[in-house]
Amino acid sequence: MDPGMEDGKDLDQPQQSDSPKEIAAQMKMWLSSKNVSQSDLAKYLGRAKSTISDLLKTSQEVMRAGHGKTPWLSIKQLLEDEEKQRALIATSSQGKRKRGE
Repeated sequence: MDPGMEDGKDLDQPQQSDSPKEIAAQMKMWLSSKNVSQSDLAKYLGRAKSTISDLLKTSQEVMRAGHGKTPWLSIKQLLEDEEKQRALIATSSQGKRKRGE
C-alpha cells in the first residue's frame, strides 16, 4: 500500500465534506501525515491553540460564543487549497527544521 494512502484514500487530497466531524477527522489526518502541529495550524489560522484543539477534539460546529463557523470554514478552505497547505507546511516548525538541516 502507498504510504500516502489510508484505506484507499489519498491523504494529500482529503475528501471534501461540510460536516464538522468529517472536517476535523480530515484535518487531524492531514496534520499527522505532514508532521504539522496543532500549534502551527493555530498560528497560521490566527486562532488560539486551545480553540484548534477543542475544534479537532469535539468536532462541534459552534463552540463557545464568538467561535461560530469561521474556524470550520478556514480549516475547510485549507483542506481544499494546495497553495495554503504548502504555505502552512513552509511556516510550520517541522518545515523550518527541514530547511535548516
